[in-house]
Amino acid sequence: MGLALAGTNHPDFQLLEETLASVPVPRPQPTEAAPVHLCADKGYDYPTVEAHVVQEGFTPHTPLRGTAPQAHARNPEKRHAAGWSNAPLTGSTTGVTSFSAGIV
Repeated sequence: MGLALAGTNHPDFQLLEETLASVPVPRPQPTEAAPVHLCADKGYDYPTVEAHVVQEGFTPHTPLRGTAPQAHARNPEKRHAAGWSNAPLTGSTTGVTSFSAGIV
């Protein structure tokens, strides 16, 4: 995991190079049999980002800006699960309750 700090309203994609350079653990060399993947959100869908990711040896996986989000392959309701993952850590139960009610 890497870290790059910036002020508010600074687009994440502009910090990609700094973030990748800050990863303290050496990553494995990619091979055809075992590529190293980099998954990012739509905010990273820029040609310069993809070029840098490929240059660093990653296989990029970034959804295109302007497209609708895709449902989770195995469980369509599970698509928003990550958005509720911090609710138990903050002591809030409303997020967990809302998520459970959405599946039922």
